[in-house]
Amino acid sequence: TIIAQLGEPHQTPGNQLISSVGSTLYRALFSGDIQPLWSRARAALNEPGVDGLRLRLALYPPAVAGLPWESLYDPDRQELFAASSRTPLVRIENQERYLTAPRLLQAELPIRVLVACPDDPSGVINPAQAVQTLELLNSFGDEFIQADLMTGRFGLIEVSRRLDETRADILHVITHGEPEGLLLWQDTAAVFMPAHTVRVALERSAHLKFVLLNACLTGHSSNRTPFATVGPQLLQTGIPAVIAMQFEIENHAAHEFSSFLYEELLAGPCPGAIDVATATARRNLYLRYSDRFTFGTPVLWMNAHDGQIFNLSATDRSRLSFIDYAAHRVVSTHVAPGTVASERTEDVVEPSPAVGVPLSLIH
Repeated sequence: TIIAQLGEPHQTPGNQLISSVGSTLYRALFSGDIQPLWSRARAALNEPGVDGLRLRLALYPPAVAGLPWESLYDPDRQELFAASSRTPLVRIENQERYLTAPRLLQAELPIRVLVACPDDPSGVINPAQAVQTLELLNSFGDEFIQADLMTGRFGLIEVSRRLDETRADILHVITHGEPEGLLLWQDTAAVFMPAHTVRVALERSAHLKFVLLNACLTGHSSNRTPFATVGPQLLQTGIPAVIAMQFEIENHAAHEFSSFLYEELLAGPCPGAIDVATATARRNLYLRYSDRFTFGTPVLWMNAHDGQIFNLSATDRSRLSFIDYAAHRVVSTHVAPGTVASERTEDVVEPSPAVGVPLSLIH
């Protein structure tokens, strides 16, 4: 299928296919009564002091949510939404039947990060990448980031305990994944822990604000059942922001994405804004792999009013601006493919495109 072509990390679908899919979704989304609403919202980008337009998509039924909305493309302006830092594209879940009220996204400095990278029995995931991520985070200084690392053979109980110990605001998991599970350890065996057990393990960690899953397919949406896969299920715990991969992604690309994300989150023009940081990280992936859909593989769900995970004072911003984070950038090691400004942003109306999507994209 067309979606399978986009999601294959070892193939090159090319710009033409990506923009064709994105144009089809654009026309299906911005039609009827939505079109004039979108035009007015889009015009806000020309107003003084408005540097971004946040596009929040509430997508249902499940067959619609399973489409690659991160390919959304305006054929008239030739704009690829997810590849532009001016149009942060996020998904939201607003069906109260399924959700706990989201926690407050904002945390206090220093931000505490737990990086969890279990042993990979296949040898595809290099634990050195987790160490490099830790070094990047620590380069910002203890007053801004306090990072901890888990490696070895561990399971959900150990992750839950470490979260309690560190009071982490951010959990970053680097492992293999599938739509309904994460690869962790149970006794002496590496097993895919079901999505519902991952949810249970994290639901009492009330301090947790954001989860980044560098694991293939954990952001893939079921075509039949809402909240069946790992990423969406974490929203049911009240975690306000989750990034997960909707397709397979090569290790080095996932690694680059997280590096770009943290750099922008701490030292970018909008520090602390997770949606803006995600948009810039996607943009950077697009600049590296413009003929692939790598940039659209990370999916951001954000059930918070805005994307501000922390605020920095003017003094803090000045100090961070002198940090040469490029010197600490994670060096990408190409290994065997596997799983692995302004603060003012306007929100566009939240459309729910339940109809009008071509069946050729769904099947």
